[in-house]
Amino acid sequence: MDWSDLQFILAVADRGSLGAAARTLGVNHTTVLRRIQAFEKAHGVRLFDRLPSGHALTGAGEAAQDIARSIAELVEELEGRIAGEDLRLEGTLRIATTDTLMASILPGILAAFQKEHPAVEMDVSVGSDLANLGKREADVAIRVTAAPQETLIGRKIGVVAMAVYRTAADEAPLAQMPALLSEKWVALSGDLAGTSVGRWMRANVGEGQIACRIDNFISLAQAAAAGMGLAALPVYLGDYAPGLRRASAPIHLRPIPSLWILSHRDLKRSAKVRAFVNFGAAALLRERKRLAG
Repeated sequence: MDWSDLQFILAVADRGSLGAAARTLGVNHTTVLRRIQAFEKAHGVRLFDRLPSGHALTGAGEAAQDIARSIAELVEELEGRIAGEDLRLEGTLRIATTDTLMASILPGILAAFQKEHPAVEMDVSVGSDLANLGKREADVAIRVTAAPQETLIGRKIGVVAMAVYRTAADEAPLAQMPALLSEKWVALSGDLAGTSVGRWMRANVGEGQIACRIDNFISLAQAAAAGMGLAALPVYLGDYAPGLRRASAPIHLRPIPSLWILSHRDLKRSAKVRAFVNFGAAALLRERKRLAG
């Protein structure tokens, strides 16, 4: 049995179609089909039922999927251990962070680190998912979260305040929250709707007050600056965003969001990960006042 065939089986099982599996594996559709058919012919089994909605696993396919997933997890563990033993201050460092941090505090810190360690190339991905560390899709994460996963290690930098912002064209003074809740708002959608500030909005802002829903803070800030409505934003972004001005004192959220710099336990001995975490933590600690508003 060619163990690499199991990669193709797992990709089709996880993605549900040959085309999606091909895109994941970086090959063409016919390569995936040929590998699946060759495996089925060699072992006298049918792995998938071809349905109009996609590929559904048979009993044999489920058994192959379970074994393939176990092998994939072992390979990930080996990769993590090898990466954790990397004692070189060179190569690619994968950093996962958020759009708000990349639009405000983080670029200067990355530039300073790169100047000090020119042999380290930083590959930055922007999103809101912490899972990319657990899946080894990133080496370091700089995230706003209330409670990081237990498999991650790192440092808590400090609390992140959220406040309400309006377009700078509206010169209304700071107001108490009850008065603001009667105005039009731009609200959070997607993954951000489940954050503490997203839940606060659902609990306090009526559906009739929502002018628009947006799935990222950068676009939310731009919509508020254009006058679409009030927006709840991290103060480290809103206080410095052009076209915005604060409309309220910081919002009381539970749980309180905090900024963390994190890595996976397997990478604690990697020289470039350790160097960046130490450097980044020291630089971010100097920004605590800005984070807290």
